[in-house]
Amino acid sequence: VPLVRNARHRLRVLEVIQEAPGVVSVVMGGRRLESLHVRGGQFFYWRFWTPGLRWEGHPYSLSAAPDDHVLRITVRDLGDDSRRLLALKVGTAVYFEGPYGLFTAAARTRRDVVLVGAGIGITPILSMIRWCEARAKRWRLLYAVRSMARAPFLWDLAPYRQQVDLHVDESHDGK
Repeated sequence: VPLVRNARHRLRVLEVIQEAPGVVSVVMGGRRLESLHVRGGQFFYWRFWTPGLRWEGHPYSLSAAPDDHVLRITVRDLGDDSRRLLALKVGTAVYFEGPYGLFTAAARTRRDVVLVGAGIGITPILSMIRWCEARAKRWRLLYAVRSMARAPFLWDLAPYRQQVDLHVDESHDGK
């Protein structure tokens, strides 16, 4: 199944964005992505067809609502492989397996939704916000970060100021 899906969708890197120090987003595009039936909150195993990244898949959640044209992941630099994502070139082929995961809006049991995220853990939640806006009766996001510099998605959250509670703990020593 993964080989057929990869041949059908032909994902390629469209853009690499440094969101904050040590945080990078990779925007990928391909063909007929609607047939993947991806939900916000899900993850894929990703391999980028470039030296050092092609032989080992890494699980990264979508960090933007999936649509029919692009998928976005966002990764914090936690080691050699995640650091290599900064050097990805536009046009790099992407091999994927998935989608996986049950952390989606479909798992909710009530019409009201409360989402809780901290640091880079906000990424799967970002991919669910569009759903919450359209379908939840009421929703709220509690987002905790160590510093404003480590909150790279404030611009994504700006339209939802009424639903987002941001907690910044700058008293942390950076560990």
